[in-house]
Amino acid sequence: MITCKTCGFENEPGATFCGSCGSFLEWTGENEPDPAAPVPPQPPQPTDAGIAAGGAAAGPPPPDPSSDTQVIGGAAPAGGITCPSCGTINPPDRIFCQSCATELAPVATTPVPPAPVARSGLPPQAGPAIAIAAVGVVGVLALLFLTGILGGGAPPSPTASAQTSAAASASPEPTASAGPSNGPPESPSPAITVPPGPTGFILLTRVADDNPDIVVVSVGSGDVTPVISQPGSDIQPAWSRDNAKIAWVARTGIVIANADGSNPIDFTDQGTKDRKPEWSPDDSVIVFGSSRDGDYELYTQRVGDDDPDRLTENTVDDYDPSWSGVTNRIAFVSGRDGSLDIWTMNPDGEGLTQLTGNQGEEDDPAWSPDGAKIAFASDRDGADFIYVMNADGSNIERLSSGTKVEHDPTWSPDGRFIAFARADEPSSIVIVDVATHEEVATLSEDDAAYAFPAWQVP
Repeated sequence: MITCKTCGFENEPGATFCGSCGSFLEWTGENEPDPAAPVPPQPPQPTDAGIAAGGAAAGPPPPDPSSDTQVIGGAAPAGGITCPSCGTINPPDRIFCQSCATELAPVATTPVPPAPVARSGLPPQAGPAIAIAAVGVVGVLALLFLTGILGGGAPPSPTASAQTSAAASASPEPTASAGPSNGPPESPSPAITVPPGPTGFILLTRVADDNPDIVVVSVGSGDVTPVISQPGSDIQPAWSRDNAKIAWVARTGIVIANADGSNPIDFTDQGTKDRKPEWSPDDSVIVFGSSRDGDYELYTQRVGDDDPDRLTENTVDDYDPSWSGVTNRIAFVSGRDGSLDIWTMNPDGEGLTQLTGNQGEEDDPAWSPDGAKIAFASDRDGADFIYVMNADGSNIERLSSGTKVEHDPTWSPDGRFIAFARADEPSSIVIVDVATHEEVATLSEDDAAYAFPAWQVP
């Protein structure tokens, strides 16, 4: 049996709503239906306003007339009451349907009165006093009904999205007869949760007075927080996977620091020959491009070491790596097929796969957080714009309809938005909805240029 914590009524196993007061039993944590019984629908909790008005609680639409009658908890009891809303056959001592909480027609049996439960508000005995004064031969039924209401009503909804509406049909005052409602109740409108717009923080290069520094910009407010402010060029920042550290290209080479810019440590010593650091999925290795041996090649180096491993070796440029935390593949730009295209490979340099070719000069690949897509820049339409493709190179789509040069895309942590730099006057960061291609935000300043955005990783 399931004891209703609102009114104390003993309900049969499998009941969803209390037979005496209509409370939703599953919120008590004690509802364990018979696994052999059909699964009942899960309508929202009836409100006090709906019960006090004598109407039926909001619930699901009536079942298909061609379907079998639903019986909760096994065979239909003798003298059971058929719910006028959902067709469930209820035990004769119930006032509300055990499946959808619709008020049931009374039968010629005497229900067992519920045990009194002390609650805030009016005392429990106020219910019987009012009921006996208001009704005659059906006083026992009204006693059960009003005790449930005045004893505290149904428990509150656990979340805002679970709020319910009052009954569709209701009389002005409760009547002595607990008869069925006039037709099935209307189903409440489902709660629609509108996803938030772009949020989080973007690490980027801010150029003011001809000096490129590293800052963090709040996507929601546009607030700018300085991170690295020093003479010389500081560009191409990247978050570590745990967002605790950053790496960027400084005048001395690649530098690593805490996320607030403190405790900077030189990671490489080749100056601006080293470009575009990217962290491995476990933050133990950084991949980067370097022209230290002539043309640009890709290298990996373990954090804490100073001896890099060369991944590519040829007479053309390989640069701009992006390391997927999901697929553990590195996307990069290579000129090995006669034009600058997007390729991918394993972290050891094996498993080379060409994704684009002979449609323009490609640049700046960036993996989506789920590893399913890659954003990149391409001049295939006459100037560099941002495109998105599947991880196998299929289904290439242009992201925006801008007319200014675009570069360096970066994905939001939820994968719904892409931010990139656009060569406005001065250069700004544009944020586009990936699904709709709509430009939803722009980060900019009148007296400073923004470039090389890196969205905080999930």
